[in-house]
Amino acid sequence: MKDLYLEKTKEGLIEAMYYFRMYSSDACWKGYVNLVQANIDRLESKTAKLDALKENIRMRVKRCGLSEAHITWSHKHEQRSVTKSSSHLAWIIGWEKNQDIPDEPHIEVPQQKNVAILGTQTLQAQKLNETFDKMTGSIRGEVEQLRKTREACGEGSIYLVVQPMVCQNFLNL
Repeated sequence: MKDLYLEKTKEGLIEAMYYFRMYSSDACWKGYVNLVQANIDRLESKTAKLDALKENIRMRVKRCGLSEAHITWSHKHEQRSVTKSSSHLAWIIGWEKNQDIPDEPHIEVPQQKNVAILGTQTLQAQKLNETFDKMTGSIRGEVEQLRKTREACGEGSIYLVVQPMVCQNFLNL
């Protein structure tokens, strides 16, 4: 069971690494709330608009671990509209200005249940916590190597995901 959790953690961290790079690139719409509508207007299809909105929301949720920014993609068996998703992203952009954005990708490691402790923590429990902290540090290095190996085999590309979702209009420069 631990191996399954560890695999899920590694896969989640690889995904967070991609979103981490995307958040720091031109693929991410941030800074100004009106940027959302301006970029949405430049995309032609409803699918392209929804995909761009979803990716920008995922950048905040998966990269930063800002679970408050999460939104479901459908409600009562109907897909959320472009208007609803874009207003949510606009809210996130304004809201995230007051949040602490982590300097590295968010990692979701299975956590020990938070239960009441009667008395002081045992030496064994303290050692388990220290081991857990060391394990999360080593996972980051393993996952970075795994990501590079996969990219060398043609599975995914960091350069592909950091491309802007809206093409630049060079005629109006």
